Amino acid sequence: LIILYSLWDLIYTPPVYYMFLDMWGGISKTDFWLTFSSIFLHSLLCSSVFYVTNNIFNKRIAFIAVLLVFSSPLLLEYSIRLRMYSSVALLSLWAFYLSHYWFNTKKKHQTKILFLINLLLANVHAVGILFVFSHFLYGVIKGIQTKQINRLYYWIGVFFGVFILTLPSMA
Repeated sequence: LIILYSLWDLIYTPPVYYMFLDMWGGISKTDFWLTFSSIFLHSLLCSSVFYVTNNIFNKRIAFIAVLLVFSSPLLLEYSIRLRMYSSVALLSLWAFYLSHYWFNTKKKHQTKILFLINLLLANVHAVGILFVFSHFLYGVIKGIQTKQINRLYYWIGVFFGVFILTLPSMA
């Protein structure tokens, strides 16, 4: 029964966050240290929000965005608990930024990183695949708006690869 439960838990729960937590816990297994991983990820999220919004908009909007993310009741609550939501938000933010950058420049050198981040996002938490799907839709809409049909086909191919590699977690 324990073996069946462990197999079900492995299939039902995407493993990336727990692999991260296992590596993080290699330093110490204390409650404070394990909880500090969420605080660390939330801090990375806040600094990433500043970087992304500063690159897309300006410093004023970046400060407002960081203030909103830092004081968000849900993210703040889960940043002081041992939860994976800060990692989901962090990966989703970078997936959005790379998606935005991918369609607004002529270069496609971030394709491998975009693929990897979306694959990690899909396997961090069960809700991660919904974020990946929203990034896919963003790219489809952006590709149609900019009339970049070749990039759109390439975009669909990248996300089809993410979908295929995510099937075991979705099962």
